[in-house]
Amino acid sequence: MKFRNIVMKRIFTFSVILILILFSCRKEKNDVLNQFKNSSKDQVYSIIFSYDTLHFSFGYFGDEEGVAIISKPKNSKFCEILNNQLQERILNYIPQNNFLGIDSVLVVSMKGSDGAGPSTNVDTIMVIIKVVKDDFHKKLIGRWNWIRNCGGYTGGCWYADENNKSLIEFTYDMHYIQSYNDSVIHDLIYHFIESFKVGETITYKIGFSDKFDTYLWFTKDTLNIQQGDAVAEYEKIIYFF
Repeated sequence: MKFRNIVMKRIFTFSVILILILFSCRKEKNDVLNQFKNSSKDQVYSIIFSYDTLHFSFGYFGDEEGVAIISKPKNSKFCEILNNQLQERILNYIPQNNFLGIDSVLVVSMKGSDGAGPSTNVDTIMVIIKVVKDDFHKKLIGRWNWIRNCGGYTGGCWYADENNKSLIEFTYDMHYIQSYNDSVIHDLIYHFIESFKVGETITYKIGFSDKFDTYLWFTKDTLNIQQGDAVAEYEKIIYFF
């Protein structure tokens, strides 16, 4: 039995090496990554908080089968395929400290062995991992439509209309995009600076790559953004998952 296990492990290892050689025959490694990023059939998505660990199960495999990483993530401090006692293969991923954005892992899954030969069912899977700061950040990501501004010198409000439309977007890859009347006027990187709580309201101070910073908070489902001595209010129109 011990000899058989050694043989099966060698068959699996040989299969992984063979697949890696086939991939290396491509002109560039990025060609392989882009191939699977653009194929929804081979993509799976996960969202985790920056302080959490992702446990993603690929299911159960026999002794002669398994899962192997063929392209490691760029922003992890730990990423391995773990085996539990029931032969379940689990991807464990921990993001680097302070990393927020999108990371990815390309793996190969091999099944279908008859116990004496290599696996016949070989799949490549791109695991796309979206790392967010917390629930506030997760809710922030998406596209927002400007409703009105209130405050300023007069203390009054002014509203969006057909000739005065503004959209903003916060993305998983930490981009802030602002459009005015269908024209992009800002495309910046954003980052979190600090947060504080007043009553039940959590306010975040965020900064942008143009050195500007401001404050954001939610009133139920309305996003509020400080703009000088006025406050801009937005409603979400597109959710990103």
